[in-house]
Amino acid sequence: MPAPHPPEFRQRAVDLARLGDSPIAQVAKSLGTSESCLRNWLARADTDAGRRDGVTSDTASRPRGRDHRGRGPADRDSNPNLLPLSSKRHRRFGGGSPMSIGKASRQAVLSPR
Repeated sequence: MPAPHPPEFRQRAVDLARLGDSPIAQVAKSLGTSESCLRNWLARADTDAGRRDGVTSDTASRPRGRDHRGRGPADRDSNPNLLPLSSKRHRRFGGGSPMSIGKASRQAVLSPR
C-alpha cells in the first residue's frame, strides 16, 4: 500500500480538480493518483465543508467513547457477554471442535446405549 499523501497535497489536488479546466481523470493522472482517489478526496472535502451529508474528518478522528448503555471500549473487550457467539462457545466448551477429540471418545459419545 502506498504511503498516504500529505494534507497539503490533497487540498491542492482538490483545488485543481475544482477549477474545471481539465477532466478529473486528467488531473489525477498528472498528479500521479487514481481517479477514484481524487474523487474520494473531493467527497471528503465536500463533507468537511458542509456541502454534503456525512461524518466530518474531525468527528471521525475522535476516539470513540461510551455507547448508549454506558459501556466503553475497555468494557466491550473484557466482558464475555459482549463477545461474539462463537467466542462464547469456545470459552464455554473449552475450545476445540468435536473433531478434536479422539475417535474412541467420539464413538462413545455418539453411540446409543
